[in-house]
Amino acid sequence: MPLKESPEVLGNSYTIAKRRLLSLERKLDKDPNLKHRYHEFMREYLDLGHMTENNNTYVPNETNYFLPHHGVIRESSSSTKLRVVFEANVPSSSGKSLNDIQRVGPTVQDDLFSIILRFRQHKFVVTADIEKMYRAIWLNPVQRPLQQILFRFDANEPIKSYTLNTATYGTASAPYLATKCLVSLAETTSDARVQEAIRHDFFVDDYLGGGDSVESVVEVSKGIIETLKSAQFNLRKWQSNNFEILKQISELQGDPNVTLNLDNSPSKTLGVYWNSSSDNLYFEINIKAGNKITKRTILSLISQVFDPLGLVGPCTVETKILIQKLWINKYEWDQEVPQHIKTLFHEIINSLHNLNQFNIPRWAFSDNIIKTEIHTFSDASERAYGSCVYIRTIRNDGTAHVCLLTSKNKVAPIKPTTIPRLELCGALLGTRLCKK
Repeated sequence: MPLKESPEVLGNSYTIAKRRLLSLERKLDKDPNLKHRYHEFMREYLDLGHMTENNNTYVPNETNYFLPHHGVIRESSSSTKLRVVFEANVPSSSGKSLNDIQRVGPTVQDDLFSIILRFRQHKFVVTADIEKMYRAIWLNPVQRPLQQILFRFDANEPIKSYTLNTATYGTASAPYLATKCLVSLAETTSDARVQEAIRHDFFVDDYLGGGDSVESVVEVSKGIIETLKSAQFNLRKWQSNNFEILKQISELQGDPNVTLNLDNSPSKTLGVYWNSSSDNLYFEINIKAGNKITKRTILSLISQVFDPLGLVGPCTVETKILIQKLWINKYEWDQEVPQHIKTLFHEIINSLHNLNQFNIPRWAFSDNIIKTEIHTFSDASERAYGSCVYIRTIRNDGTAHVCLLTSKNKVAPIKPTTIPRLELCGALLGTRLCKK
């Protein structure tokens, strides 16, 4: 764990951790289902050796840190419905928290936009994720006293303390430690394609890869599985747009449960919905606005439309313009907006549900290509400007295939400016998109 200050600057954290535990217990007692899931998660943590019970009693003067914790429900998850989050940002009695004395570390993986963009360039693709990635990484035993928690499975028992032995979700340096371990694994293989895939096709624990043939995808996948397995990283939840790829990966892993997603059930890939059987990207928007509409409400609801490639940019730019109006009129975060803005917002929300009918081809290219062209268009109005990038491929029979690759838009500055200047801003956006 990279530290920028000595752990000795940490004060007493036991008291607040105990207080938060008692509050958590009262909450769990009101929801038996949540309590069952929470205890199930903690038992697994203990059984796998990812945390161990402390035999010694708490000594106030020792250098340590106790992390409060709470549960986060993820009903959309196909594996873990509840995840316990450990709060390393809670100040101790000295005013310093564990996160305050940690270095965050640099970003060592490609950005999400680049990974998803490459995902659209392959004819055959696969996705997977690393099972319990953080918890596959042991923390230096010398530093483990900085990762202690309080818990008990029965309120009639004394409160017990436990030590977390692995990189922990909620600590500032955990994302860097996990991704650095993964990227460093690339150096252990001599296969250049496997090295490239591990370095550039992972976003934290999610893998999005592909190639031009079934054989190449299977071969690279095999190399990644073997390389990651050497460090106890287990790849799971495999999906592909080709059944033969999944079948061969299933045989490699000895997992008969790896199947193609043929029922069109929602599948998120880095937050983007992908139907592996039809090989289309799509949206699932289920936004419901209440009676009270505030700036905070609008921002919260609009952020639910996740579109990193800008595939539906023209449909969402109206929401950006609306937010700009609220800033210009200096509305407070929780101040209710006037009726005409409410009406406009409800119209926008109701129209966004139509995006659920869209199916966007995941593969932006086509077979038998003899020529590939990139076409960029930009435009501007008084309210907004933007740019979009299309891929146009010419097949050997002379026919053409055109697909929107990505787009980006911005609202016009508050300070009035000319349309030609805004058009130049749109052209600059297009240049940046093409460079990526």
